[in-house]
Amino acid sequence: MTEQVVLDVRNLGLELSLESGGVPVVSGVTFSVPAGQILGVVGESGSGKSLTALSIGRMLPRAATVVSGSIHFQGRDMLEMPDAEVAALRGAELGMVFQDPLAFLNPLMTVGQQIREVLVLHGMPKDKAEVRAVELLELVGVRDPEKRKDDYPHTFSGGMRQRVMIAIAVANNPALLLADEPTSALDVTVQEGILRLLARLRSELGMALVLITHDMSLVEEICDSVMVMYAGRVVEQGSVRDVIREPRHPYTRELMRSTPRLDRPTRERLPAIAGKPPDVTSRPDGCRFHPRCPLTMDRCRTDEPALVDRGTDTPHHAACWAAAEPLPASTPPTPGSSRTSQTGSEGTPILDVQDVYVSYQRKARLWRQPDERPVVEGVSLRAHSGRALGLVGESGCGKSTLARTIVGLLSPSSGRISIDGLQWTHASREERNRLRRTVQLVFQDPYLSLNPRQTVRQILTEPLVVHGLASRERRQSRVGDLISHVGLPVSLLDRYPYQLSGGQRQRVGIARALAVEPQLIVADEPVSALDVSVQAQIINLLADLRDELDLGYVVIAHDLSVVRHLCDEVAVMRAGKIVEHGPTSEIFSAPQHPYTLSLLAASPGSPWARPEPAIDAVDEVTE
Repeated sequence: MTEQVVLDVRNLGLELSLESGGVPVVSGVTFSVPAGQILGVVGESGSGKSLTALSIGRMLPRAATVVSGSIHFQGRDMLEMPDAEVAALRGAELGMVFQDPLAFLNPLMTVGQQIREVLVLHGMPKDKAEVRAVELLELVGVRDPEKRKDDYPHTFSGGMRQRVMIAIAVANNPALLLADEPTSALDVTVQEGILRLLARLRSELGMALVLITHDMSLVEEICDSVMVMYAGRVVEQGSVRDVIREPRHPYTRELMRSTPRLDRPTRERLPAIAGKPPDVTSRPDGCRFHPRCPLTMDRCRTDEPALVDRGTDTPHHAACWAAAEPLPASTPPTPGSSRTSQTGSEGTPILDVQDVYVSYQRKARLWRQPDERPVVEGVSLRAHSGRALGLVGESGCGKSTLARTIVGLLSPSSGRISIDGLQWTHASREERNRLRRTVQLVFQDPYLSLNPRQTVRQILTEPLVVHGLASRERRQSRVGDLISHVGLPVSLLDRYPYQLSGGQRQRVGIARALAVEPQLIVADEPVSALDVSVQAQIINLLADLRDELDLGYVVIAHDLSVVRHLCDEVAVMRAGKIVEHGPTSEIFSAPQHPYTLSLLAASPGSPWARPEPAIDAVDEVTE
């Protein structure tokens, strides 16, 4: 029996209007999604994934236009349909879930009002919409939906807000759901819950789903088919089983290899993809991937390969001159650090945290008295030079609060934090300056943490001036050394942050931290905002700097595979307390606490089964 095709896109071409004229950003994209199937769309930032999805719902930004091809949704031509009909489809037959739910939820309306709004807008009576809103919140796993429907978006955690977005998107039982990076900023357990929810809704409602992501491991977990995009073109397409088992395009294979996984040896360097995707205004001739491809031949530089079916039993398309045969074996990963697990474990720790408590003061309101909310409770841990300590746990467990306390941005309610023998609470002005040099913080978002009005040169010079670390004559040579140390060319020194890629900005953030020659770096989610290929580059860089400069690290992350590749020890944090702490090899091979096991089981590529009863994610409520 022929499958009903919900979405059919043929030869789609998109153009971006710039001052210099129109520039092609998406070319020749063709795919279809049958009812009840999930298509994963994969690629790095700038590959055209999100623009392709936005074109389906006629939601492109003003600067982008469709210049060729067709989009048929349930047999109707979306490009020829009047605006009023397209608007009627959105939220009814076509649902959309965006990456940042807080940016798309109305902060002045309760979540129940926002769900009811989309139901009433498409014809449901208000009394029935009230009941349906509660049913939808229950469907997506929000606890106590009758009560929570009257809460505002800011009182929900990131995972719960994403569930509310999904409830709105599926409120009218859509035939197609477009999900753009719905789990990229979420913890592994919340991510697993969202993916399970999408799979269940696909089964129960029979809807088709287009899942846009940069993570091949997520595609492997949930999708039926996959489309890999690079620089505006589809480079590989087929069933997940065929593409994962035998990728026919080098880009697909390199994406898979650069993803940190729990089932990969830890002492291997992550094989990062060299270079970066081309800018839309300067895409190369021939195959667009050839400047970064390990299999490039002369023909790749001049002739653009067509997307050809290379499958045997099932369709498997690849746009590569080398795809006629299975790809040759890839170069084995470079062995990682040969340090033994005992290195740096003896002697005085650079960081000593003993029985630390941190609380937030809650102001008095009409309905309550002022009080304290404990966030970190009785935490003790140590970090040594030349070693990395990973701190893992779900959002709201107190990881970032502890990090800010370690670097002196917050004060503990009680307990002791000693850094190289000094304590923030008892330090003189001179000692506090020394502490600020000893410990540095690397932030999660490299764009927001850099001054947009300063060039890279000014950003790196500033800490040298503040701490009096170099004479005027030596500053520029020191800045050149810093930028080279993190693998960037000196030609970038006179650029502003907006002119850099995400990976380059994060390297500048690391160089700024190194400027004061610290002994300890606290890295708060240092790679979560980056593409998979760039993640691998930054993880390798951090490991190299640790070994070369004998740095101590405290690495805060929700991605356990990142921690496993980078860290020597792991502390697992839940509800403000450390529930398990030990060497990385032991934590990942023989976890002792059920919560640790639940985190491992929720990670892609994990060999662990989720414990029964399952440990539920924390339903964080922000006061």
